[in-house]
Amino acid sequence: MSFLKNAKHACKSLVLITALSLTASVSAQTLNLSGPPIWDSTILLELVKLQPLKDKGIDLKFTPWKSPVQLRALIINQEIDIAIVPSITAALFANKDIHLKTIFAHHLDGNLVLLGRGGEIENLAALEGTKVAVPFKGDLPDLITKQLGLTAENTVYVKSPIEAMQLLLAGKVDDAFLAEPLATIAAMKGEGLSAKLNICAAWKVSTDLKQCPPVGLVAFTSQLTMSGLSAEILADFEQNYISAFNRVENNPELAASLLVEAFPNLNKMLLTKSFSGISGKLATMSQSKQDLVGFFKVIEAIEAASIGGKLPNEEFFGE
Repeated sequence: MSFLKNAKHACKSLVLITALSLTASVSAQTLNLSGPPIWDSTILLELVKLQPLKDKGIDLKFTPWKSPVQLRALIINQEIDIAIVPSITAALFANKDIHLKTIFAHHLDGNLVLLGRGGEIENLAALEGTKVAVPFKGDLPDLITKQLGLTAENTVYVKSPIEAMQLLLAGKVDDAFLAEPLATIAAMKGEGLSAKLNICAAWKVSTDLKQCPPVGLVAFTSQLTMSGLSAEILADFEQNYISAFNRVENNPELAASLLVEAFPNLNKMLLTKSFSGISGKLATMSQSKQDLVGFFKVIEAIEAASIGGKLPNEEFFGE
């Protein structure tokens, strides 16, 4: 896969790089990175492992987050500097004047599925009379499933993807909305479980958009630049991020090893298998703008408040 080319049939995941714990970061020369237990976090973890800014006196550390609510608290409380952030959270913050300078977008394919027992379906409206576990009420999984036809009567909201997987394995729900690696882990643990719906493909049919629903964004904030980090250091971080992405993107075993170090409850063998089915590319925000605007318009129609009531401004898209 090449850098800065649009991914065909890609499901986007964007990394939001934010700088809010400024005092701690500058005084200790530490940048705190944060992400959930998904493929995207492996890029940050590769940087933490290699410490490419050490010669400039900057140490990189990693703090995991497990829910959007926890992530928002970490950002608002200024405990992290760099994080993988859901795209709608990034838009919400931008519309609340938490200024972002977006840099890159991850484009992923093969990371979102509806897992359950039975044959494949064309959309979630076909699940009438069943129970589907959906993580994070009011957040991205909920909004995606609403767009794809899942009704409130069929939805069982849970507080985390792990809880969704556990309910599915216990037979307390019929299906679950899961991202990798949990989808593969659940399929290998549960008898008769398989992917019933490719969320990316269903999203494209439902919305007439060319790309999959994005999960997050890559940006520096103006506060980070003003905190004492030079333009040279910021540019150096960007180049090292690109290099880390290129090392990890075609190496599922490396990605699995990195994620297990941060989330030791995960299984390396299962992670390697799940990451083998994910393809990813890195792109600039300007290349992603059209797809992102289309995505945010769909989300705005479903629940405008989730992105702050309006589309983000041009600055959000790096322009």
